[in-house]
Amino acid sequence: MRGVYTVNLVSTNRGEVHLDCAPITTQSLLLSKLLAEYGPDSATFINGDGRAEGVSDGTGRERTLTEPRTAAAERFNAGTVRFLVSTEAAGEGIDLQRNCHTLIHVDLPWNPMRMHQRVGRLNRYGQTRRVEVFTVRNPDTVESRIWDQLTGKLRQITLALGQVMANPEDLEQLVLGMSSPAMFRELFAEARDVPPDDLTGWFDTKTAQFGGRDALDAVRGLVGNAARFDFGQVSALIPKLDLPALKPFFKLMLRLNEKRVKEDGAGLAFQTPDAWRKAPGVASAYAAMAFDRAAGEKQALGVGHKLVDAAIAQARAYTASVAGIPDDLLPDPVFVFQVSDRVTTGTGVVRAVTVAVIDRAAGRELLKDWQVIERLNWVSKKDPRRFDVRPQIDAPSAGAAVDAATAWLAGQLTPLDLPFAFPTARLTCVLIPGPRIGDPSADDPAD
Repeated sequence: MRGVYTVNLVSTNRGEVHLDCAPITTQSLLLSKLLAEYGPDSATFINGDGRAEGVSDGTGRERTLTEPRTAAAERFNAGTVRFLVSTEAAGEGIDLQRNCHTLIHVDLPWNPMRMHQRVGRLNRYGQTRRVEVFTVRNPDTVESRIWDQLTGKLRQITLALGQVMANPEDLEQLVLGMSSPAMFRELFAEARDVPPDDLTGWFDTKTAQFGGRDALDAVRGLVGNAARFDFGQVSALIPKLDLPALKPFFKLMLRLNEKRVKEDGAGLAFQTPDAWRKAPGVASAYAAMAFDRAAGEKQALGVGHKLVDAAIAQARAYTASVAGIPDDLLPDPVFVFQVSDRVTTGTGVVRAVTVAVIDRAAGRELLKDWQVIERLNWVSKKDPRRFDVRPQIDAPSAGAAVDAATAWLAGQLTPLDLPFAFPTARLTCVLIPGPRIGDPSADDPAD
């Protein structure tokens, strides 16, 4: 049977070991071996059914194990169990980097990219140790011989292009990604009928474009251009912000929902606003939450987290688009625009870009999206909502200023090099400075 092996495992790390296999029968055999060797609570599993049948606990008794994949992953990440035995059902959507850095391939998939997807479950943000990857295989099988040919071909490409890419695994993924999955299926399916002595020549013929001159030229062009590219010359185009830049917005949204935020070295603690509790799985309160990629999966905040998405949705639902800002915090008017394509026939993933125009007496300044966030984060730290502001310009003057800023922005869209054929700008927000009404000494800057 393809993919079934007898495995003796010796774990050298204190944490957990992730074993990947394809057939469910292989999974049950591995579970039986682990439970017998390391105890009845040493291993769990993930497959498409949430069910592992015919598992022996070492006493000669067979039983059926059931566990949802999310529960299995949580127990494994928490260190409750030492081993996780998975089929391809764990190839995507499961993060295992918290406590695990050892992966054992017990089955060789026909598409090599799946092996890289498996490694990606461990080699992610938050991983603090070098990921160790082992492969268990029978050298007499057709699959193993084809893998030897693939490895040899990739080694040739790595040697040829090693000067322009430091990480060989990145290069392998690039080459494999250029190859059709159908090619790999044909290789493994047809290789069974090829005599062992003819396998090398047959493989080279079948993979003429895989690692041949065409592939070499394509990869060399990609990585060579990247190696010669001087990112320092365009550093102004590269956003300098990361997840922590979202924290001031999130804290301000909590305050607008009249929720107190406590912050210490562990992160943010707060009660969840009622408006954010509509999604399933949202708790009534949270502690030690952080905008940090290295935080645990239950403590890390970012776009895609239910709370952050709820805060963004609530902010976008506000109808107000004009705000008065104390002029000691923001001395000049700011006009925020959303730039999109007038013609929606493009195939790009960028649908809109945010920019802002600062209208100074000495001349206007254009801010990119990350610069807008940076500027307004500084303002929000002063918590300007505490103060009443008397805007320094009236409505007719504000309208004229908007028209002037819009016309000026139209001349700046081409230099921005946006991915739109016919870019057009729409005003979304106006920030008007003015003197504070009240006692400025009441200013108690928020964290």
